[in-house]
Amino acid sequence: MKRLATLVLMALMLPLITLGQSQAVEDFQNKYKDDRDASFVTIQGSLFNFVASIADVDDDPDAQAIGRIADGIDAMQVLSVPYFEADVSKADVSNLKSSLKKEKYESLMSVKDGKEFVDVMAKGSGSKLSDIIIMVDNREQFTLISLDGSLSMEDLSYLSKNHKDWH
Repeated sequence: MKRLATLVLMALMLPLITLGQSQAVEDFQNKYKDDRDASFVTIQGSLFNFVASIADVDDDPDAQAIGRIADGIDAMQVLSVPYFEADVSKADVSNLKSSLKKEKYESLMSVKDGKEFVDVMAKGSGSKLSDIIIMVDNREQFTLISLDGSLSMEDLSYLSKNHKDWH
């Protein structure tokens, strides 16, 4: 009976273990967030829920779309590490990207602008994106932005179509 209870408990916890932040991102953050030259910010979902509740009161479709997007975010972490002051290497960044691909993250977009490279990766199924990773790499520093949660492609598409002038 104990064995059955343990198996049932493990089966119930499995989805909780597989959801959330990437192990590769977590390992990278743990390695560099305490470096004296690194900047690390964590924003919890309650702040995003607050934004969503404000937008929910408004009849503006833009505000409502932004509110739904904010409501889908459970947490956000931003880590910025300078290459020369910290011991972060281009190899570490390359390993992070390779590990994300092994974790079934899909590349959504890559942008090169001068000396700056931006990669956006996420997991997704159908009309939902989850666990979005944004990596900004230039010669001076590497910035890793991790959004934990689920975002609707419909809301993102709406904002993209209706606000082409946003930069």
